[in-house]
Amino acid sequence: PTQADDIRDFQIEGMSIGDSLLDYFSEKQILDNKKDWYEDKSYAYTSFTKIKFLETYDKLGFFYEEGDKNYKILSISGIIFCRSNIEDCIKKQKEIDQELSELFKNAIKHKETFIYPDNVQGFGTNSKAKQIFYDFNSGDGIVIETKDWGTDSEFVDNLSVNIDSEEIQDWIMAQY
Repeated sequence: PTQADDIRDFQIEGMSIGDSLLDYFSEKQILDNKKDWYEDKSYAYTSFTKIKFLETYDKLGFFYEEGDKNYKILSISGIIFCRSNIEDCIKKQKEIDQELSELFKNAIKHKETFIYPDNVQGFGTNSKAKQIFYDFNSGDGIVIETKDWGTDSEFVDNLSVNIDSEEIQDWIMAQY
């Protein structure tokens, strides 16, 4: 669409909010790749790397309601690893931002730089994220985020595009 107002109109690798993960992965794959990061178990997260059908992203992540046998996607993230140069991620972030600005003209957009606390959870020192938020009247949101991890971090620099339903945005904010 030339102008969209609903995050369900936006796809990452052909997948959208509201789709069933079972259309793309087996239940075994979903459960084998499930992560347990949050104390509140209302929602579950699973992620996949090295998927043959990926064209743009290196990794995909999904939130769905715990116990939902249809594994309805409530949040989807596409991640590109920037192993050699963080500037590659920043350039790609600008390109995606321009595309989303044209697609979602009615969204409220704002930018932030988040500084991670030093030496917490493997973050290392001097780690930061450049974030661009798109907030929708529905309460849904999109975040384009370049994570520039410190040289002593256990993580790889990356760019992520996160499409979140309102319920996931509210739940994640309640975790912090």
